[in-house]
Parts: sequence; C-alpha cells; structure tokens
Amino acid sequence: MMKFKYFNIFFLILFSFSCAKKDKNSKNVSTTSKPNLEKFEKNAIILRMTNSKDQKDSEFCWVFSSIAILESIYLEKNPKVNSDSINLSEWYFKESNGSDKYQGTMIAALNSYSKEIGIVSANDYKRSDNGKVFETTFLGEVMSPLELRDKLVGSLKFWSYAISPFISGWSAHPDPTALEGEEAYFVPRSSINNIIRKSLKLRAAIGYWFDSHVVVIYGAKYDTNGKALKYYIKDSYPPYFYERDADFVHTKIITLTGISNLDS
Repeated sequence: MMKFKYFNIFFLILFSFSCAKKDKNSKNVSTTSKPNLEKFEKNAIILRMTNSKDQKDSEFCWVFSSIAILESIYLEKNPKVNSDSINLSEWYFKESNGSDKYQGTMIAALNSYSKEIGIVSANDYKRSDNGKVFETTFLGEVMSPLELRDKLVGSLKFWSYAISPFISGWSAHPDPTALEGEEAYFVPRSSINNIIRKSLKLRAAIGYWFDSHVVVIYGAKYDTNGKALKYYIKDSYPPYFYERDADFVHTKIITLTGISNLDS
C-alpha cells in the first residue's frame, strides 16, 4: 500500500537511518544507572529492564532495541525472574535473517525476522555459527529458537507509529530500510504522550527512532494531569541508561515501535 507516495519519498530523503553514535552530553540528558525498582518516584512508571549491552561499531540499534523490549516484557510478566538471568542474542537475531543488510526496522525484527528464525540466548550463539542454531537454553529449559520466540512473544502484535501532520492511519513506513510493503500507523505528534503512557501502563517498553538512532523508553515521570515530564531511556551506546526531558523527546520522534493498538 503506497498512498501518499511523494510525501513518503520526501520523508525518506529527509531522515536517513544509520544508527550513528549520538552525543548524550546535552542539557536534555542526565545519566542514571540501571533502574532500582525499590525506589519508585511519585507519579512514575518504571518497567523492569535487563543489563546494558553495547552495539559497538555496528548499525544494529534497531536489533538491540527490539531485543530489549522483548526482554523487558518477559520480565514484567514474570516478576520472580531475575533480570540478570536473561540475555538474548542480538547478533543471531540480525545475522540469521539471510540478508546482508546492516540496517532495518524494529517492526521487521519483531514481526518478520523473529517469526522466521526464532530467538536464542546469547550463550548459545557465536558469530562464527553463521546463524545456525538448532536449540537454545532459556532459564534452564532447552527449546528450539522458534519455541523461545513463541514463549517471549506469544500472541503479541507490534506496530510502528509514525508521526505526521499530513497523514493518518496506515501508509508506507517512512524508514528507507523498511521491508517492501512494510507499513506504519500514522498519528499526529500530539498523540505521542498518550501512546507512550498507554504502552508503559500495559507494562510494555517502547522503542523510538529519532535522527539516526533507535533507543527504548522503559519508564516515565508524569505530572498530576498525566503529561510526561521525563523519560527513562535504555540505549545501546554509553551511558546506556539515562533520563531525557519528555518535551525534547516528543519533538524528536520520527516513529515509535511497540505493541499494537496504542492509539485507540
């Protein structure tokens, strides 16, 4: 479905996607450590999150963010599981899709690639394996990569929510690395606050693409009217965990990727 074709072409030119390393040392960012869930802030939602991981010189921020969301959703559904005990493989997730591409979208990773090749624990995959893993161990249980994917994802569906003042509803995904026919659900910028808040209230972290990078929002602090004041971010570059001013984030978001029907 390629309606609004010329607008989308302009969109692709305007926003090239390379997962370039970003300077976190700005007035909109304050570094924090991995969240301590025993110290909740008033009017805040903070989800459980796995340890930091570094994408190094790769362009796989979209993969690292996808894995971080799946790990966090599982931890939220299983509060007795220690967050340090979960470590899924980003390299398998990317390299086993049969493509030489170094770029892609979270929605492709979550809805397409993982469904085809499954997911494995980091201990069960080395890059020398060339994507060939037939079984993996997750929390002491041995299963196939596809069985682990089913365990983590289940019946969840993921959408990309693209920001536009001109388009509403489904149209071509604005990311130039999107799969052929891949779509996003277009919403106005004024919807961002509610989409993120609904996702967090449903205990699901959400990824966002800004400039040329993708990171994960795993928490937020709100005022008494439900307006976000700051977001808690997990990044695949140092400092890994930090806080960012919510209004600044809202102005930068190109797409959000998370569970379906958050705009309803």
